[in-house]
Amino acid sequence: RLSKTEGMDFVRPPSAYDRYRDAMRAAVSREHPDLEPLAINEKLRAQWATLSEEEKEPYVVEARGERDAFEARRQQQLYGDDEPWEADRPRRPATVFDLWSRAAKPREKMPAGAKEATIRKRITALYAALDPEERKPYDEEFARTSAAHIVAEKAWAEKWGLVKCYKGYVPKTDPAAVAQAERLRKQGAAAASAQSPPPPQPKKPLSAYNAWRRKNVKAVREANPTLPHGKLEKKLNALYKAIEDDERKPYEDAARAEKERWKADCAAWTAMMALREAEAGDDSDDGEAPSAPPPAYPKAPDLWCRDEKDAWKAKFPELAPIDLSKKMKAHWSSLPDDNPVKAEYKQRSAGLREEYARKFEAWSRRKSPEPGPRKRRKTAAASESADSILSRAAHFTPLQRSLLEARRALTSRRPDDENALANGNRAHETLAREFAADLWRQDGLKPNQSESQPSQEILKHYYTKIANWLKRRPKATDDD
Repeated sequence: RLSKTEGMDFVRPPSAYDRYRDAMRAAVSREHPDLEPLAINEKLRAQWATLSEEEKEPYVVEARGERDAFEARRQQQLYGDDEPWEADRPRRPATVFDLWSRAAKPREKMPAGAKEATIRKRITALYAALDPEERKPYDEEFARTSAAHIVAEKAWAEKWGLVKCYKGYVPKTDPAAVAQAERLRKQGAAAASAQSPPPPQPKKPLSAYNAWRRKNVKAVREANPTLPHGKLEKKLNALYKAIEDDERKPYEDAARAEKERWKADCAAWTAMMALREAEAGDDSDDGEAPSAPPPAYPKAPDLWCRDEKDAWKAKFPELAPIDLSKKMKAHWSSLPDDNPVKAEYKQRSAGLREEYARKFEAWSRRKSPEPGPRKRRKTAAASESADSILSRAAHFTPLQRSLLEARRALTSRRPDDENALANGNRAHETLAREFAADLWRQDGLKPNQSESQPSQEILKHYYTKIANWLKRRPKATDDD
């Protein structure tokens, strides 16, 4: 397709005034033989300004017809058959300045013989000096024509199946339009997900001891205001162990009931989150790898220690946390494998392990997403054969090295020689073309039969490789 300026074999047609000027120039010259060409032009311009609309109409109609034909030819030459919709595109409406200049015709009021730059500055100053009341009709006309243009452009885009993106209006199958549609889909999915955040995980309830402690800690602290925090906790543990079973039973029953309710809530929450992820499907995957893999699942001993920690802490208040952990793990190891408590926690840990495996597999897929079509084509082209063109061009052959050394040595003996090799000179480019042509001629497969010369990729490869070779070697001397 031609560029915006290349290949224009026709010129813009003359305007209505140009046609009038060309038709009347000979008559005015005969009537005023002493006038210079510039004065004749000014006189014709003044006469054109005094003509009525009926007198101007023949010139205007003819100029408009040729202008439309010119635009049609211009659109065809610019866009051809690749973008036929451009010829049918609605024209942009005139701006407020254009509307004012067409109605006020300020150019006709400029003095004769003034320079074009001066005329434009004065017209711009006249437009800037308009008050809001004078501008109002032109603003309203521009608003009306702009609204009509938006409607017409929308209908034009629907007619040709176009969408607007950073490249302008393109077909819906264009890569830019496809990428924009995918980006908008992901943004909509992210907005919908942000509007309905997932519910929080159920909070673990208090143990019997912590429920009793929360109720009595204030009274014990007031009774022992100078007691340090560690000793205060030991005192609370001792007081809890010393209370009667009847007084402790309500706390234990309430803690047991809360724990059962919490387990049921956790199971419901886990099932709801799994259903939510299944419904989201691929929409929840934004194509980017998460920052970190999912956290590891807890083992059976860790689950048991986490659940029984409060009870063991109340039973052994004098033990430090690390000693308490060692004692609990030793007790877990002493339990037989057929112990029902141990079997229950092993079963829970196995379920968590399966869930972790599913999450890790999903994370691995997102970490290494499916390559796009461009990357697949490049990978396929690179792996067509081990003896591909670029793989054979990875190193210079002995003959090429000797030629490089000989050409480099010329830079010290005969620097003006056209074969003297230096970084970036003509010999550098010529040698790169020779190497690329030799390699291309040796390629018997010719993956692209339409190519009649080495590709730009091979030329750039050799040009860069020769430049790096020259940088790694000292400046040539006469001894070379």
